[in-house]
Amino acid sequence: MLDLTGYTDRLSARPGETIAFKLSSVGPDPITARLVRVISADPNPDGPGLIEHDLSDVFSTTVPSRQQHHAVGSYGAAPSPPLPDGPITLTALVWPTRPSERQAILTLTGEADVLSLGTGPNGAEVVLRIGGKETVLATGAPLAERHWVRLWSVLDPAAGTLSVGQHSLAGPMQANAITANAPLAGTPALGHQVLIAARSIAPL
Repeated sequence: MLDLTGYTDRLSARPGETIAFKLSSVGPDPITARLVRVISADPNPDGPGLIEHDLSDVFSTTVPSRQQHHAVGSYGAAPSPPLPDGPITLTALVWPTRPSERQAILTLTGEADVLSLGTGPNGAEVVLRIGGKETVLATGAPLAERHWVRLWSVLDPAAGTLSVGQHSLAGPMQANAITANAPLAGTPALGHQVLIAARSIAPL
């Protein structure tokens, strides 16, 4: 973790518009921010080097240090659409680069319950969390690295079943569809959020 990190909420602005600077500092000292015009930021030793014009007279401020916690990594989050009364299907077309690691691809969340499709050391897997109890169901067929594969999971409350499957579109598993099924231990209460590339987004 860096002692001081930050970013802006936009990459450019017209005169009169506002740019917000988001800062996080683990140090005890205040943070001083000032405006500079960067003429050159070339790190090449044979180049012109760093050349800045100080514009502190236009903008300069000092604020207390404050550590801002965040969830590491990139993900997408959106409100859940209305869910059907019948079966719920999650599906995704992926190109695994680390197929032996557990990774969430597509997740439906509730206030406490989770249905998550992803990958793991035993192939395509679905994680179902109802209350504090978690069930993991996998196909048992490890995914080929860097080959397109379609993953899917179906939760069917009426039939009382949970299933997960995979179908490789190239490589050694071409044209083979593999599915695993298990009985449902209960029906999750979903419909809060849809997450992409995350199983939860609670701050660290």
